[in-house]
Amino acid sequence: MTVLLGKMARPAVALCLLVLGSYPVNGAEHLKVFTSAVPPIAQEDEARPGFAVELVKAVLREAKLDGEVVFVPWPRLLDSGGSRTGTLVFPVPRLAKVESDFTWITPLVDLDLTFVSTGQEVNSLAQALELRSILVRGQSVYEYMLRDYGFGNVEPVSSGNIPLMLAKGRADAWFTTTDEARWAWSTGQTAVPLDVPLKLGKVMGQQRMWLAGSKGLDRGIAERIARAIAAMREDGRFNAIMAAYLPPRTTTANAAVHVAAVKNREIVNLQSAIKDFEASNPGVSVEISILQEGELRDSIAADVFSGSGRYDVIAIGTYETPIWAKKGWLRSIVEFPASYDVDDLMPSVKAALSYEDRLYALPFYAESSVTYFRKDLLEKAGASLPAHPTYQDILAAARAMHDPAGGVFGACLRGKPGWGENMALISTIVNGHGGRWFDETWRPQIDTQEWKAALLWYRAMLKDFGPPNAAELNYNENLALFAQGKCGLWIDATVAAGTLFDPTMSSVATKVGLVAAPHGASDRGTQWLWSWAFALPSTSQKFPEALRFIQWATSKSYIQAIGGRFGWVVAPPGTRQSTYLDPRYRASAPFADAVRDAIVQADPNRPTQHAVPYKGIQYVAIPEFQAVGTRVGQEIAKFLTGKTTLDDALFRANAATTEIMNAAGYYK
Repeated sequence: MTVLLGKMARPAVALCLLVLGSYPVNGAEHLKVFTSAVPPIAQEDEARPGFAVELVKAVLREAKLDGEVVFVPWPRLLDSGGSRTGTLVFPVPRLAKVESDFTWITPLVDLDLTFVSTGQEVNSLAQALELRSILVRGQSVYEYMLRDYGFGNVEPVSSGNIPLMLAKGRADAWFTTTDEARWAWSTGQTAVPLDVPLKLGKVMGQQRMWLAGSKGLDRGIAERIARAIAAMREDGRFNAIMAAYLPPRTTTANAAVHVAAVKNREIVNLQSAIKDFEASNPGVSVEISILQEGELRDSIAADVFSGSGRYDVIAIGTYETPIWAKKGWLRSIVEFPASYDVDDLMPSVKAALSYEDRLYALPFYAESSVTYFRKDLLEKAGASLPAHPTYQDILAAARAMHDPAGGVFGACLRGKPGWGENMALISTIVNGHGGRWFDETWRPQIDTQEWKAALLWYRAMLKDFGPPNAAELNYNENLALFAQGKCGLWIDATVAAGTLFDPTMSSVATKVGLVAAPHGASDRGTQWLWSWAFALPSTSQKFPEALRFIQWATSKSYIQAIGGRFGWVVAPPGTRQSTYLDPRYRASAPFADAVRDAIVQADPNRPTQHAVPYKGIQYVAIPEFQAVGTRVGQEIAKFLTGKTTLDDALFRANAATTEIMNAAGYYK
């Protein structure tokens, strides 16, 4: 449908996008303007047509161009970027999917993405994955984002009033921008008043909207549009139009390289060494946002799938790297200075951070899992542990050291629910009992005898010998307990050795022993493989500087600098073969060989006793596993705390997994 500017068209089904296609009319440049109605960006209201419509009308007048409006769905616009010869797209998110299809002219506005609800606030992606249903505009960028991330609970709405549907309880949440949500509630955009309270969850990320041109856009037209935008920014007209609909905001570029990283000791050490990088790279500064693991996952996921370009470097793991590389969210890393010595990287870690034989992330540190134990307590109890213990060996050792009256719990294990939390450990225990997540046809194998045996052992360890709040504890909490001398044994990440064997950080540094993670019917997949690594989002605008930074932070010289500054026992482990040959590291790290062997032996390609269609030891390397692992982890936490039976927990976990996989199309 086509109307003259100033008139409004039929309701649209997608994110607000304006496309200008040029052709001569009576010797003048006549432009078509394609848009979709998304308040308050563009809407069917002649008096209040929306920020985008008013802005484009003003831009066309400023550039002395003629135009009219055409409404088309969002997917058609993305597909048209490379095929049209004279178009402008406004506003369009700079997604990896269309990065090469357009000429990106200038960013215009940042929109905050959030989950809107009328019940409980939705403050994380993990929480959103658990909802019954999430409303999105059908065929919109929001639907694309959530589905691409692995959401199976998306309910697209192609027609109908989304705010009213949410207010009437048709769904648990609505994924949109804070601006659209506030607009709907404050201006009565529904057929009836919305008399239920609006709850905006935590901002998941920002969607930067750009003015972009097609590959074939006439340079003269592009320059006229760019000059018009610049003039309107300069004289205040741009912000004046925006202020009528949105709070004024800026998109001024920051010269610093922005890094998102997980909160741990290794990153804190990195932050203290940043000045060394800046000194050797004049004109380049680095700003690190250090976030808790769950917050980091939400922040970087929203950044890459929305195309906001907030971060130039992101800390991700072996799970995300190949999945995100396949989606085009990351840049490949193919050029290295000779001093980097890429062949020195641990082969298993390098392979885990690659996709189609190309590296997409560089390892900052890497880990497997082992069993830490108190040598003094075990000796006092007249017990011992073999180098490769069974689950019964571990249970007996925990029993022997358990002395709650004396301030020591026999075992400390992850209990906090989450795919990267309790399920990281539990997956290895299931593997060791001969279980698996899925059979070869992707049918869940959770409600099985192998899972039952694994979880009965897990619950016995924590119920009989664990801390009273075991279901609330994760890696950092258990690390602190062990370092304070309050745990007899702990099965977790090898990276903890640097803290536990450091007398400045651990009260039991001289009393720690280390053996392999336990095994049972199978020894496959009992020791995980993980790396926190640095990757470059495809939306980064500072690629050369960001690349230099991650190559510096993962280099041999950086490891040597940290060893010299803080002590070799805390040098970043697991990434380089040369680290384990360095006499300074070996003299300070009595655990070096055990850690290296665990990392080398971990095989994500053969994680289970029986054949499976997936890769990954403590996770399944598919986008849907975040939802699956989180859901199953919650059911197991209920079993651990006595809120449900084992049979009920596994039945519900199996059913929920089947539902998620079915929604994702695995059973078509």
